[in-house]
Amino acid sequence: MKYLVGICLLLFLVGCRGTGFEELESGKRHLQGVNLSGGDLSGLDLKNANLSNSNLTNCNLTKTDLKGAVLINVNFQGAYLNKANLEGADCRGADFLNANLGECNFKKANLTHARFVGTDVVKADFREAIG
Repeated sequence: MKYLVGICLLLFLVGCRGTGFEELESGKRHLQGVNLSGGDLSGLDLKNANLSNSNLTNCNLTKTDLKGAVLINVNFQGAYLNKANLEGADCRGADFLNANLGECNFKKANLTHARFVGTDVVKADFREAIG
């Protein structure tokens, strides 16, 4: 229950409306199609979250744990993902245009059709990534 209240507060604070929050069960978080543009999500534990088709432009995701997350067609344009953990994440079709991915962990991530134009990938780890 405490986690559910935290997610609701987070969505309120970043001004999210009509989030499509469907369910919360055994560590799975379904938040497809949300608009969190410009939000500060730094340091959050979003392991296994489903944020497919969401707008995360200009978000601060520094040190956010997105291990195993489903991030299909997510818009990360201009986002800060420094030291974020996307190990094993499904990032098919994600747009990282002008994003900052310094020291980001993409080990074993699926990056098929992901876009990395103008992206800072200094010290990012792409070992065993697909795509």
